[in-house]
Amino acid sequence: MPISDRPPQVNIRMPNDLRITLRMLAKIHGRSMNSEIVHALNKYASINGEALTTGNSQGFEIARVLGEN
Repeated sequence: MPISDRPPQVNIRMPNDLRITLRMLAKIHGRSMNSEIVHALNKYASINGEALTTGNSQGFEIARVLGEN
């Protein structure tokens, strides 16, 4: 794949316990760790994006509660 066709890379820092959790979730779901992170971010953006467009804060509340677990 030519470099111009690749999605941009993003480097992030995360706590080790989160990295371990993401690695376990990726294995359970049969995904790479990168795919698991992208999946989780898409889900988060979908929930919160709806709240932004509808003015409904329920999406933010759901994301907050999910983030606490």
